[in-house]
Amino acid sequence: NVYTSAVPGLWTVSGDYGGLTDTASLTVNVGPIDHIVISPPFSTIAAGDTQTYTATAFDQYDNSWDVTPGTDFTIVEFGHGGSWAANVYTSAVPGLWTVSSDYGGLTDTALLMVT
Repeated sequence: NVYTSAVPGLWTVSGDYGGLTDTASLTVNVGPIDHIVISPPFSTIAAGDTQTYTATAFDQYDNSWDVTPGTDFTIVEFGHGGSWAANVYTSAVPGLWTVSSDYGGLTDTALLMVT
């Protein structure tokens, strides 16, 4: 009579005893955030073009959800010359740049080649 779930969602639980049945609803929420991943992990754009990034959170069971709106995106190196508008980077200076993301203290990085 004990159920352990690893997949979030709305579930119907049914029970049967001697031919008598009944059902109940069970809501399973995602677990605590374990790590984030930003996407794309690598991209190439021309100077002046934009690159859009997304951030996805994962719990310990690999259930995922979008955390892009609450994620801070930056370029690690100085001299990149570009600018951010939320999760969209507008490039300026050619080079290989490290994109860093932070969501509640959890981080991930990606590489951006600007030609």
